[in-house]
Amino acid sequence: MSHWLLEEQEEMRQQALKQVQLAQNSHKQADEKLIRRAADVLEMAVLDLVLEDAVHDEQRQRELQLAAADAFCLLRALPRPADPLDAGKFLLRAGSLAVLGDKGADAEQWLEKEPWVELPIDSEWHKRTWATVLDVWLRLIRKRYTDLGAV
Repeated sequence: MSHWLLEEQEEMRQQALKQVQLAQNSHKQADEKLIRRAADVLEMAVLDLVLEDAVHDEQRQRELQLAAADAFCLLRALPRPADPLDAGKFLLRAGSLAVLGDKGADAEQWLEKEPWVELPIDSEWHKRTWATVLDVWLRLIRKRYTDLGAV
């Protein structure tokens, strides 16, 4: 039995994945709104499956992995936010979904290719705390030798 949200939104999921593939192959503008909505729906399904403790059910675990991998694929196709903290949150969100979707190596390569986000480490307490947490987790996903030393 498939997760209800995945069943309900399967057509949108397939359309968004097709948009990403077409944009990558033909360098045409993709429907950003559709891609963002499909990624959000997939992320909600992943969170629901995690809360259901899907790791003990092989079929549910597979659904979780596929939904997380597709969400990562969609998020990776979107432009990242201009604000450094928002960009860091976006990258961590996508990277976390990649890890859940067994695409950690893809997230590692993606973060390697992307310009490193300049997080406001030397700012007020609230922003500095967020920046430090984001920086550490992004470095752990990227797994560069220098990243591990910086953590």
